Amino acid sequence: MGHEALSHARAWLTAMLCASLGACSTTPASEGLDGGTDDGGADTELVCDWQVTERPNGVGILYAVWGLSSTDVYATSGNIYHFDGAKWTFAYGPESGDVTGLWGSSSTDVFAVGGHYDSGDQSKPQSSISHYDGTSWSRTDFPGVGPLHGVWGFGPDDVFAVGEHNALYHYDGASW
Repeated sequence: MGHEALSHARAWLTAMLCASLGACSTTPASEGLDGGTDDGGADTELVCDWQVTERPNGVGILYAVWGLSSTDVYATSGNIYHFDGAKWTFAYGPESGDVTGLWGSSSTDVFAVGGHYDSGDQSKPQSSISHYDGTSWSRTDFPGVGPLHGVWGFGPDDVFAVGEHNALYHYDGASW
């Protein structure tokens, strides 16, 4: 992919993220995203209204963020925090290990991936996938594989998790 195409792809992805979180609107523009008009008609410009928010108290690096709206956002720094549009609150933290990836299909279907250490061997992190059903979090562990780092899906019954050592898991709505 060329530099110009990559730049347009990044702009499009940023616009989709902003729009999905309700942080954007369109206004008439004198030029299109590519520096000109496509068909001589009136172009619009995407305007994103980003707002700085404080991180959850005591949190350092954030690994991932996922949100359904500007009042329903999850972020992880190892533990998971929820933003309600006004403040961050602690949502979930595994007994051991870290959460490094988040994705959901709704506010009652959020997945978190990461790794934890087996109590018998602190040198080998294991994979873990946690799920929020709108009420509580539950965790599934996968022994013998390193930590997971990413999760994404097409819907609640078509979710993928990836991690170290070429780990790739698929959730079909019933099992991984």
